[in-house]
Amino acid sequence: MYAFLMPRRLDHLVVMSVGHPGVFATPSLEQRAASWYMLFYQFPGVSEELLRRNGWRLFKEIMGREGDHDRYLRDLARPGALTAGLNWYRANRSPEAELRPARPFPPVYAPTLGIWGAGDKALLEEGMAASGKYVKGPWRYERIEDAGHWLPLDAPDEVNKLLLGFLGTERPAHQERRPRRRL
Repeated sequence: MYAFLMPRRLDHLVVMSVGHPGVFATPSLEQRAASWYMLFYQFPGVSEELLRRNGWRLFKEIMGREGDHDRYLRDLARPGALTAGLNWYRANRSPEAELRPARPFPPVYAPTLGIWGAGDKALLEEGMAASGKYVKGPWRYERIEDAGHWLPLDAPDEVNKLLLGFLGTERPAHQERRPRRRL
């Protein structure tokens, strides 16, 4: 959202796993099924209790062995941490959003690289692949076969190679204009 709300503040954009919100505004049935947990997280107190119950059993089932799950459990067990984490979902995707007409999102003008992991169980490829229609600057999409949702953890070498190959290669959408000083 920052990229299209504040376009002059960045010259390149890299998005990993999560595509443009315009695509997610009208998700497919398959995407809705994959991201069911986002609706579950909307119930303050209830979701916290159920996620912690029985040694965090439900949380472990949702996460599987994705990412740095042992650290996540340690961090989320701290007082207030689980609610803070769930509040991110509560602030970004409310159930009411499903009832409102999809709002138009502005395009992204910066050169943009979208990276998606073929093993992502939460976000489907359609969300990243279709993001290109919301990018007015140069768009590049990369799929990493042996990675899931947590791309920098799953494939750090490949992600870093893509980042280094992309950043600085495209001309920025907005050149900084400073008056020249005369000597």
